[in-house]
Amino acid sequence: MNATEDKSLGTTAGPDRGGIDTDHLDLPYDATLLGVDGEGDVHLHSPKADRVYVLDDSHEPAKVTHETPLGGRSVWDWVEHTEQARGEWAELRYVRGGAFENIVRDIIRAQAQIQGQHEEGH
Repeated sequence: MNATEDKSLGTTAGPDRGGIDTDHLDLPYDATLLGVDGEGDVHLHSPKADRVYVLDDSHEPAKVTHETPLGGRSVWDWVEHTEQARGEWAELRYVRGGAFENIVRDIIRAQAQIQGQHEEGH
């Protein structure tokens, strides 16, 4: 039996990884796509390991460039830290507070964008 046959062994052929081939990487099975940051790096989160893995998939094969234990901090803390350091997320799959909070966030961002465009026109 190999790691891909036994999920308890920490296989890398886990759930949603955004279509990125990670079979060659030593990642926990439960590490799933958190999002793509403003600079294009992919972030995976493993709840079981309480870690975030940052991947550079600009070349084949993808490689882990950063691994951070959350140490009791929330995933949302990581999301906010990353956005401040690397710009707005290009894609974010993490939902804080459910779908309603994401809808409100998107509306606020859209209104700010419209207001910015309106101010530029005057």
